[in-house]
Amino acid sequence: MITSEEILSHKNFESFFHSVDATGAYSAPDSFLEKPFDKEKTDNEILLQVVGYYHKTLKNTPKILGAIQNIGINKSEAIDYFKLGFSGRTLGNLLPEKNRKEGAAIRGRLQRLGILKSSGHELFRGSLVVPIIENGIVKQIYGHKISKKLRPGAVVDTYMSDTSHGFFNLKAVQTCDEVVMCSSILEVLTFWCAGYKNATCRYSMEALYEH
Repeated sequence: MITSEEILSHKNFESFFHSVDATGAYSAPDSFLEKPFDKEKTDNEILLQVVGYYHKTLKNTPKILGAIQNIGINKSEAIDYFKLGFSGRTLGNLLPEKNRKEGAAIRGRLQRLGILKSSGHELFRGSLVVPIIENGIVKQIYGHKISKKLRPGAVVDTYMSDTSHGFFNLKAVQTCDEVVMCSSILEVLTFWCAGYKNATCRYSMEALYEH
């Protein structure tokens, strides 16, 4: 096993992410969700739909694309391979109003799944969104705030679930004789873009607080 520190040093790794102001709302991809969050869909289908929406939002937000390029996530292949996304506070625009029965039901379900907070706001708003999908199942979603105007004490790194854990880029662990063990999901992404497709890291709330 090779550690990321043995390959290169990411000095001021996080600081690059704080060069972008993500406090405002960004333009949503028009008509991307023709019939968003059908009540007949399974929880996983809804999560995949959310992931797809955030993915489309990132690809249509040049400012955020520029921000992640600054830290080495500079391959469109990586954005597509990992289904990277961005939450620009526009998901709620696709939902019926909460004072309608349908709207209350959909919003309540998204809260239960961990996409919306109890306040109704998006959990990942202003964040680079990294879904962890295994065999078509959304196991976890990780978010990293990229605004430079965060309130004191604001949470920068967020997980959809505080119980799910495992390895990010699991395919590397399963198929490679040797892996590059990184300290974070963001670091895995930069190494992957640099050609180290065998980069991986542990993900969990506990692992997050270790760094």
